[in-house]
Amino acid sequence: MMINAADCLTTTAHRWLIAWLRTVLLGLLVIGLTGGCAGLRPATVPTDPESEAVLAQLKHANSGLSQFKCVGRLTVKTPHQPAQSFRAAVAGQIPDRLRIDLFSPFGGSSATLASNGEHLFVVQHASQEYRKKTLGQGSLRRIVGLDVSVVELLELMVGRLPLEAGCAARRSSIGTDSGSQLDLIDRRGRVRQRITLDTDSQPRQSVWFDTGGKPVYTLVVSGWQVVDGFALPRQLELSKETGQRVTVGLERYVANAPMADGLFTLAPPPF
Repeated sequence: MMINAADCLTTTAHRWLIAWLRTVLLGLLVIGLTGGCAGLRPATVPTDPESEAVLAQLKHANSGLSQFKCVGRLTVKTPHQPAQSFRAAVAGQIPDRLRIDLFSPFGGSSATLASNGEHLFVVQHASQEYRKKTLGQGSLRRIVGLDVSVVELLELMVGRLPLEAGCAARRSSIGTDSGSQLDLIDRRGRVRQRITLDTDSQPRQSVWFDTGGKPVYTLVVSGWQVVDGFALPRQLELSKETGQRVTVGLERYVANAPMADGLFTLAPPPF
């Protein structure tokens, strides 16, 4: 069988094209495996020993304080509704046991909220309404309008600031007499929490950000008090950008107060 010159040229060109494509694809594969995924790997944030020391101090603040009792005022404000304010008796035990008795303006208990670490209880004393549910994540959103958990509220009330996990710390000065600022930065270089510290390195404010850099929650600490050697906030105000706000004032604080066994479990009211 006769093969003409044009057929030979076509066959040779076809083989050369296949070999070239294989070379290009192999090169792209090597690039993708060695360097092409660098953009997908989380960025590393340089660590600063001084900033990390401040972060460790915040994490372990009042580590010897495990339970407390106090009297205070709880104020809840939601958009388009007037603020509701109650005197309250509060008892807490780290990590997730909490009881808040709200007093009515005319005396007596208006409602009681409690968590025993397994269940969340709510009792409305006037109507004798009783609710009990599995604690789960412990969110108090339906009660106070903010997605704050029992664990986080207790941490705040023992003088420890909830901190964004898995972040590196970077501290900067905001003035000789104004304290400093501590940014918690995730592995992609995004600021997830910004803490303003006073000259004694006590938190004055904390702002939490979403992954897009938008502020979500803001905490303002107004004043500090020392009780049995523990530095504790006088007032906490937690707010959301959408307008919800919860203010907790702490008075007559008793650190490591004794607790009754059944304090954090609420039985249904008698009928």
